[in-house]
Amino acid sequence: IGQAEYSRIESGKRKITPHQPALAKAFGVEQDEITEEYVADVINSIAPAETIPVFGFPSPDGDGLNFKKTMMSRVDCPPDLAAVEDAYACFCYCNKLSPKISAGDLAFVNPNIEPKAGSLVIVRENGKGFMGILTSIDKDGCAIETIDPQEELEFSRDIESIDQIVMVKYDL
Repeated sequence: IGQAEYSRIESGKRKITPHQPALAKAFGVEQDEITEEYVADVINSIAPAETIPVFGFPSPDGDGLNFKKTMMSRVDCPPDLAAVEDAYACFCYCNKLSPKISAGDLAFVNPNIEPKAGSLVIVRENGKGFMGILTSIDKDGCAIETIDPQEELEFSRDIESIDQIVMVKYDL
Protein backbone atom coordinates (compact mmCIF):
# COMPACT_ATOMS: atom_id res chain seq x y z
CA ILE A 1 0.00 0.00 0.00
CA GLY A 2 1.38 3.39 -0.90
CA GLN A 3 1.72 6.14 1.69
CA ALA A 4 -1.20 8.16 0.28
CA GLU A 5 -3.54 5.15 0.31
CA TYR A 6 -2.39 4.23 3.83
CA SER A 7 -3.18 7.79 4.94
CA ARG A 8 -6.67 7.59 3.42
CA ILE A 9 -7.33 4.29 5.23
CA GLU A 10 -5.97 5.73 8.46
CA SER A 11 -8.22 8.80 8.22
CA GLY A 12 -11.30 6.70 7.35
CA LYS A 13 -11.61 8.04 3.80
CA ARG A 14 -10.96 4.59 2.30
CA LYS A 15 -12.27 1.15 3.19
CA ILE A 16 -9.76 -1.63 3.79
CA THR A 17 -11.72 -4.26 1.84
CA PRO A 18 -9.53 -4.16 -1.31
CA HIS A 19 -6.43 -4.46 0.84
CA GLN A 20 -7.57 -7.27 3.14
CA PRO A 21 -5.32 -9.98 1.61
CA ALA A 22 -2.20 -7.80 1.89
CA LEU A 23 -3.11 -6.62 5.39
CA ALA A 24 -3.80 -10.16 6.59
CA LYS A 25 -0.39 -11.24 5.32
CA ALA A 26 1.37 -8.20 6.87
CA PHE A 27 -0.31 -8.70 10.26
CA GLY A 28 0.05 -12.50 10.19
CA VAL A 29 -3.66 -13.22 10.58
CA GLU A 30 -6.43 -14.81 8.52
CA GLN A 31 -8.15 -12.57 5.99
CA ASP A 32 -11.54 -12.93 7.67
CA GLU A 33 -10.01 -11.58 10.91
CA ILE A 34 -9.31 -8.23 9.25
CA THR A 35 -11.97 -5.66 10.12
CA GLU A 36 -12.06 -1.86 10.10
CA GLU A 37 -11.82 -1.88 13.91
CA TYR A 38 -8.85 -4.30 13.90
CA VAL A 39 -6.88 -2.12 11.46
CA ALA A 40 -7.74 1.04 13.42
CA ASP A 41 -6.44 -0.61 16.63
CA VAL A 42 -3.19 -1.65 14.91
CA ILE A 43 -2.69 1.77 13.31
CA ASN A 44 -3.29 3.53 16.61
CA SER A 45 -0.77 1.28 18.36
CA ILE A 46 2.07 2.26 15.99
CA ALA A 47 4.34 4.92 17.46
CA PRO A 48 4.78 8.04 15.36
CA ALA A 49 7.95 8.12 13.30
CA GLU A 50 10.91 10.17 14.43
CA THR A 51 11.79 13.01 12.11
CA ILE A 52 14.98 14.77 11.10
CA PRO A 53 15.43 18.26 9.65
CA VAL A 54 15.79 19.01 5.97
CA PHE A 55 18.46 21.66 5.37
CA GLY A 56 19.85 23.48 2.38
CA PHE A 57 17.83 25.71 0.12
CA PRO A 58 19.10 25.62 -3.47
CA SER A 59 21.34 28.66 -4.04
CA PRO A 60 19.91 31.35 -6.33
CA ASP A 61 22.80 30.80 -8.77
CA GLY A 62 21.89 27.09 -8.98
CA ASP A 63 25.32 26.06 -7.76
CA GLY A 64 25.05 24.36 -4.40
CA LEU A 65 22.84 24.56 -1.34
CA ASN A 66 22.43 27.52 0.99
CA PHE A 67 22.92 26.27 4.55
CA LYS A 68 22.67 29.76 6.08
CA LYS A 69 18.87 29.68 5.91
CA THR A 70 16.80 27.91 8.50
CA MET A 71 15.37 24.43 8.23
CA MET A 72 12.91 23.90 5.36
CA SER A 73 10.93 21.05 6.86
CA ARG A 74 11.22 17.68 8.55
CA VAL A 75 11.02 14.17 7.09
CA ASP A 76 10.63 10.71 8.61
CA CYS A 77 13.94 9.49 9.96
CA PRO A 78 15.22 6.22 8.46
CA PRO A 79 15.81 3.59 11.18
CA ASP A 80 19.57 3.59 10.46
CA LEU A 81 19.76 7.26 11.50
CA ALA A 82 17.35 7.18 14.45
CA ALA A 83 20.09 7.35 17.08
CA VAL A 84 22.45 9.60 15.10
CA GLU A 85 22.84 13.03 16.62
CA ASP A 86 22.79 15.88 14.06
CA ALA A 87 21.60 13.63 11.20
CA TYR A 88 19.82 15.60 8.50
CA ALA A 89 18.46 15.35 4.99
CA CYS A 90 18.61 17.65 2.00
CA PHE A 91 17.02 17.70 -1.42
CA CYS A 92 19.41 17.30 -4.32
CA TYR A 93 19.58 20.51 -6.27
CA CYS A 94 20.86 19.48 -9.70
CA ASN A 95 21.68 16.53 -11.95
CA LYS A 96 25.47 16.82 -11.57
CA LEU A 97 25.56 13.40 -9.86
CA SER A 98 23.27 11.68 -12.34
CA PRO A 99 22.70 8.75 -12.66
CA LYS A 100 23.51 8.16 -8.94
CA ILE A 101 21.48 11.13 -7.69
CA SER A 102 19.12 13.45 -9.57
CA ALA A 103 17.41 16.75 -8.79
CA GLY A 104 14.55 16.15 -6.37
CA ASP A 105 16.08 13.08 -4.70
CA LEU A 106 16.37 13.27 -0.92
CA ALA A 107 19.83 12.60 0.51
CA PHE A 108 20.14 11.43 4.12
CA VAL A 109 23.32 12.50 5.88
CA ASN A 110 25.26 11.14 8.85
CA PRO A 111 27.71 13.89 9.81
CA ASN A 112 29.39 11.60 12.36
CA ILE A 113 30.94 9.24 9.80
CA GLU A 114 34.50 9.94 8.73
CA PRO A 115 34.24 10.31 4.93
CA LYS A 116 36.60 8.40 2.66
CA ALA A 117 37.58 8.89 -0.97
CA GLY A 118 34.86 7.54 -3.25
CA SER A 119 32.03 8.43 -0.84
CA LEU A 120 29.07 10.63 -1.72
CA VAL A 121 29.38 13.71 0.48
CA ILE A 122 28.17 17.22 1.10
CA VAL A 123 31.00 19.69 1.59
CA ARG A 124 29.93 22.73 3.58
CA GLU A 125 31.98 25.90 3.18
CA ASN A 126 30.98 29.48 4.06
CA GLY A 127 27.33 28.54 4.56
CA LYS A 128 27.06 26.80 1.19
CA GLY A 129 26.87 23.05 0.51
CA PHE A 130 28.11 21.11 -2.50
CA MET A 131 27.34 17.45 -3.33
CA GLY A 132 29.87 15.24 -4.99
CA ILE A 133 32.06 12.19 -4.84
CA LEU A 134 34.99 12.78 -2.49
CA THR A 135 38.22 12.38 -4.47
CA SER A 136 40.76 13.65 -1.94
CA ILE A 137 40.95 14.90 1.62
CA ASP A 138 43.90 16.19 3.65
CA LYS A 139 44.83 18.91 6.14
CA ASP A 140 44.74 21.57 3.40
CA GLY A 141 41.21 20.82 2.19
CA CYS A 142 39.40 18.42 -0.07
CA ALA A 143 38.14 17.88 -3.61
CA ILE A 144 34.91 16.43 -4.92
CA GLU A 145 33.93 15.35 -8.38
CA THR A 146 30.64 15.68 -10.19
CA ILE A 147 29.54 13.27 -12.91
CA ASP A 148 27.49 15.27 -15.43
CA PRO A 149 29.40 17.33 -16.37
CA GLN A 150 32.50 15.72 -14.99
CA GLU A 151 34.35 18.37 -13.06
CA GLU A 152 36.40 18.60 -9.91
CA LEU A 153 35.68 21.18 -7.21
CA GLU A 154 38.46 22.00 -4.76
CA PHE A 155 37.95 23.39 -1.27
CA SER A 156 40.46 25.08 1.02
CA ARG A 157 40.91 24.45 4.72
CA ASP A 158 37.96 26.84 5.40
CA ILE A 159 35.64 23.83 5.16
CA GLU A 160 32.93 23.77 7.84
CA SER A 161 32.30 20.05 7.40
CA ILE A 162 32.42 17.11 5.02
CA ASP A 163 29.25 15.11 5.68
CA GLN A 164 28.69 11.56 4.48
CA ILE A 165 25.55 10.84 2.44
CA VAL A 166 24.46 7.42 3.69
CA MET A 167 21.26 6.84 1.73
CA VAL A 168 19.09 8.39 -0.95
CA LYS A 169 15.34 8.36 -1.39
CA TYR A 170 14.82 8.58 -5.10
CA ASP A 171 12.18 10.94 -6.50
CA LEU A 172 10.28 8.67 -8.86
